[in-house]
This record gives sequence, C-alpha cells and structure tokens, in this order.
Amino acid sequence: MVFVVLRGCTTRGFSQSKPFDWDAARAHFSRFPGGAVTLKSDDARGLATIELNHPGKKNALSGKMMVDLDDCVRKLESWNGSVIVVTGANGDFCTGGDLEFVKKTATPEDGFTMCTFMGNILIRLRRLPAITVAKGDGYILGGGSELFSSCDIRAMNLSAKVGFVQGRLGVTPGWGGTARMVEILGRSKAIELLATASVLDATAAKNVALATFVYKTEEEFTQYVSSLLRNKPDVVKVSKHIVDGILSGSSLEECLKIEREDFIKFWGGKAHLEALTSKPKHK
Repeated sequence: MVFVVLRGCTTRGFSQSKPFDWDAARAHFSRFPGGAVTLKSDDARGLATIELNHPGKKNALSGKMMVDLDDCVRKLESWNGSVIVVTGANGDFCTGGDLEFVKKTATPEDGFTMCTFMGNILIRLRRLPAITVAKGDGYILGGGSELFSSCDIRAMNLSAKVGFVQGRLGVTPGWGGTARMVEILGRSKAIELLATASVLDATAAKNVALATFVYKTEEEFTQYVSSLLRNKPDVVKVSKHIVDGILSGSSLEECLKIEREDFIKFWGGKAHLEALTSKPKHK
C-alpha cells in the first residue's frame, strides 16, 4: 500500500493533510469503466508500446484507464529495454479525461485524488530508465497534452493537433503539465498557451519545441524509432541519466561527476571494444 503525505493545503474547505491511500484511489477509479490501456513489449528489440484505446471517445481517459496506465508504468519500472512508445488507437493520441467520467467526479475530493494519482504516474513515466516517445496522431488535448509532454521525445503526425485546452473547461492542468510546459516552452510561451488555450498544428508545435519530430507517414515514424534502437540499452539509459542529472540543477562539477561515473562504466568494455573493431562511426 502506498501513502503520500501532503500537509498544509486546503481546497474550498477540503483538507489535504491526510495520507494519500494509493490502493483506495485505484479501487475508486476502477469503478468508472471504459476503454483500456495496454502494454506490449518486444524484448529482443528492446521496444515496448503503451497503447490507449477508448473507441468513440478519441482515447479519452476513463478511471479504469488511469488504473491501467499505472499498471503499465509499474511493469516498465523493472523492464530492461531501450525505448517505450506511448500511442493511441484509431488515429488519435488522447483527448484528456473522458467527460462522462469527469462529470461523475467533479468534486474537490475527487479532483485532489485524480491530480495526485495521475501526477504521480506521469512523474514515474518521465523517470523510467528507457526513452519514452509519444506518437502524436490526431488530437492531443487537455490531459492528453500532459501525457504527451511527459514523454522524453514528442513526435507528431503532420496532421495532428495539440493543445493545453483545460482553460476552456474552467480548470488548469493538474497532472504536472504546467511545470513541463515551462521547462519545454519557457515562461512567456507557457503563459500564452495556457491563457489562450490554443490548439497548435504540428508545424507550430515543432517551432516552439513542444514537438520534437514531425512525421508524415507510419514508415517515417518507424524509421525514427529504429534510429533510437541502434545502440545498446545500457548506453541509451545512461545517456538519459546524464541529461536528467544536468537538468536537476546540479552544479557543473556535480554534472561532470555524474557524466564521468557513467562514462567509465562503458569505456574499455565489451561493447566499446567491439565497436572499435567494427568502426560504426564511419558507417
């Protein structure tokens, strides 16, 4: 059982000082069915796929789907592959919370529970050792944009649309999306997009770095993912670890120490010596 202790906050008379009961939250959200989030892994290639599938709802998240996502992330925390693709079925990524589910949970208590639950899941998704790649097809809206921005690399189909549109529903991002917007976009652009609740096409999203890569066809996306799978899983994971160490706000000396410690794990190792023989830099 997981408890998260939060002190000193109240919302419209609702106290947030008691421990957060993770199992109770899972049981509560499991009561709201619809759709599924599934995990498939190709261990030989080091590639896993999380797929959101809610037919007729553009993959909007039900309570049960949130619990499914928690299950997927738990499994991937001990997985040894290189790349995780987060995708949606039927031509869309995700349009946030399913409105029917949201209507049934529109109370401060449920809002706090959902915010804590999904916020924790997306933090853990971000901290997975493997590289996460969002495959942004169709609509990427609201909570879907928060899931999208939680991934290390954010790919968008040329015809896709992305927007932090929570303001249109009279709320703000609650799953960590605001912090990630500031990190990715910078202060001014984050404020602008939150205030206007704008929806961006892939080109505009790429121009402000919200999208990392834009693709026109499935083949282009597949080739891009394949390029991330070229190196050994340990090298890929350590590369992410070094970058995260630098972004943690450590001093330059501390960052160099992290980089040095990771570097010497590989220098002179089997993969390094094999690469020196095959000369992959020249291929």
